Amino acid sequence: MTTRWSVVAECQRSAAAWRQEQTLKCLRRTEAWPEDASVRRWAGSVAHRMGERAAARRHFDVALALEPTPEVRVHIAMCDPEATRTLPPSAAAWEGALIDGLRALRQNQGEKARDALEAALAGGAPPALVLPSLSKAAAAAGDRAGAESARHAFVSQPHFDPIIGEALRLGASS
Repeated sequence: MTTRWSVVAECQRSAAAWRQEQTLKCLRRTEAWPEDASVRRWAGSVAHRMGERAAARRHFDVALALEPTPEVRVHIAMCDPEATRTLPPSAAAWEGALIDGLRALRQNQGEKARDALEAALAGGAPPALVLPSLSKAAAAAGDRAGAESARHAFVSQPHFDPIIGEALRLGASS
C-alpha cells in the first residue's frame, strides 16, 4: 500500500539521485501527494526548476489553499504569468510589484522588470524571492554591474542555491 508520504520519499530519492524522469513522474502525480503546505511548496519549486510548470502550478495551488501566503502567490505567478488571481486586500505592496516585475521579465522588458523588482525589494519583499530575477532583469536591461550586484547579494543570503548563483553569474557575464 502506497501512502501519500511514500510518494514524497520516492520523489526526494529520485531528485537526490538526479533521476530526472522518475522525479518528473512523481511530481506529475499531484493527487497522490499529502495535503501539507510546506511539502507542496517544495514539490512546486522542484517542478518549476525542472520546467514542469503545470505540475508546479497544481502543487502551489494546493499550498495556497492550505496556507495563503504572499510567497506562494508569487510562486504561482512565476509558473503562470497570466494567472488572474486578485491579490487580497491585505497583500503587501511589494507583492504586486514583484509579480509585475516577473511578468515584465517574461515579456523581455528588462528595464520595466528591473524597476518593478527594485520597488518590490525596497518595499520589503524577501530578498531570496527577488534577487535572482532582479539579476536577470538587470542583465536584460544591459546593466551588467546591476546584474552582478544582485547576484552577489543573492549568494550572500543564507541557504542560497549555488546552482542558481552560478547561472546568474554566467548570465551577468554574457
